Amino acid sequence: MGKKVCGIANLGNTCYMNAALQCGILACEPLVRFFESRDEEDDSVARAITWLVEEVKNPDNRNSIYPSMVKTHIDNKIPRFRGTDQHDCSEFLIELLDHLHMELRVGDEPMVRKSSSMLTRSASSVSAANGLISGKSISSINWRSKGEQWMSASRKKDNSIIKQLYEGAIRSVMTCYRCGGISARFEAFTSLILLS
Repeated sequence: MGKKVCGIANLGNTCYMNAALQCGILACEPLVRFFESRDEEDDSVARAITWLVEEVKNPDNRNSIYPSMVKTHIDNKIPRFRGTDQHDCSEFLIELLDHLHMELRVGDEPMVRKSSSMLTRSASSVSAANGLISGKSISSINWRSKGEQWMSASRKKDNSIIKQLYEGAIRSVMTCYRCGGISARFEAFTSLILLS
């Protein structure tokens, strides 16, 4: 017989929270394993998520659990979602992940989200006519390697399980049509909005 899945009961209009918890947190096996291995006893949203994982995985819980502990911690730590009003699920998930990152982060430097330029060349070293940077074709640059270097450097300063699982990097390359200067930049993202 297959594993029984325990649901999460609605507390007023908290279906947005339930959807984010079930699809954005509990459906991510590496994150579930992380919370299963956590044993800190603190007053954090991360502790409430640990409790939720334990309850959902508990075979004695047959139908649904009431996420009151999670909701109380969210109300205290992320006041925008206080109460039982309806909210946008994706906005909630983004703020929840950001809050969990801040609670679980490792690194000595203060958290500053910023983009970082990996490659900038002046017009003197760039030929806009043939797309060369110091004699090297733009298309021959190993962008994946550059992106991995940027992510590695970024994570040395500010890292968490949330960042490892949910964050990516996007590259943008701009060419100045006036001077031929080329600039490439990587920026972190946790969600991409795709237009249909």
